Amino acid sequence: MERTVIPLIVRDHEGVEQTSRAVIAFDAEDSLEPIVFVDLSFAASSMEAIDVDDGEYEEIAWFDDGEVIKVGIERVARADLRVKLTPTGQYDLPALREALARTRPDLAEADVVAVRAFAAEELAAEETWQESRWHRRLSRWLHRQQPS
Repeated sequence: MERTVIPLIVRDHEGVEQTSRAVIAFDAEDSLEPIVFVDLSFAASSMEAIDVDDGEYEEIAWFDDGEVIKVGIERVARADLRVKLTPTGQYDLPALREALARTRPDLAEADVVAVRAFAAEELAAEETWQESRWHRRLSRWLHRQQPS
């Protein structure tokens, strides 16, 4: 059966639209909250190797279309580790739905379109939050007291 990949459209730092497959990882510690990253490279650079090594993330993550990603670390120098995310080529949408349903019961029966919509909503909320922080910092900087 051939898979249809529905692209996620995101904007890069210059506002240019790019297609992407969001990565959904999970906090393995307390909350089991899904953490959505815009793509594989951003996920790998955002996760810290020490956190992966300490088991703070579950051992698998997924692309938003259900493809399984192995979460691990690799040694890049004598004492240096980095996060290694390996797409497996295997799809397991039921397992992704089950993981999402732990904190989002409305996604228990979600199809790929609904999972992709969830990922897009999470990414948009994160972008809005980041922008709100930027505007506050910029405002403070612009309105800082000038020495007399």
